[in-house]
Amino acid sequence: MLAMKIEKRIDKLDCIALDGGYPQFLPRLVDESDSLTLQNFAHPYRKKKNQSLTEEENAYNSTFGSFRSQMEALFGIIIRVKGIIIRVKQIIRIKQIIIRVNGIIIRVKGIIIRVKQIIRIKQIIIRVKGIIIRVKGIIIRVKQIIRIKQIIIRVKQIITRVKQIIIRVKQIIRVKGIIIRVKQIIRG
Repeated sequence: MLAMKIEKRIDKLDCIALDGGYPQFLPRLVDESDSLTLQNFAHPYRKKKNQSLTEEENAYNSTFGSFRSQMEALFGIIIRVKGIIIRVKQIIRIKQIIIRVNGIIIRVKGIIIRVKQIIRIKQIIIRVKGIIIRVKGIIIRVKQIIRIKQIIIRVKQIITRVKQIIIRVKQIIRVKGIIIRVKQIIRG
């Protein structure tokens, strides 16, 4: 009690109930304290050797013992209730943590859903890009085919012109042949 500095924790009018083992230390405790007196402590009477307790001392001891038992029971209840309160607070904290964790899980699930949506959109974009690339390839092929057809048309036009030139050359050759014959007839 000296180490606990009990005199700072109790009032002049407070009384501390002790069991039978402490009364011999009370004078020292009172001497070393400025504010405590023997009236601040209650304890059962101790039986002296070869003497029995008086009826009054027995009655006091039984009353004191039952009072002390009631106090100990009350403190036991308080400790149990405090333990229950601590457990309830721990459960509440755990539930709050669970609620926070669930909130975080819900947020993470939302993020995952968004990421999945973005991935789907990117996959769609990739597919569309692939289609565009394929369409561009088809367009390039179509353009090549169109160029080839244009070349073929030009070649056909050139062939037609060459045929026309050949026909004219043949006509010119025939005309020249006729002229040569006419000249031979005239000379001859």
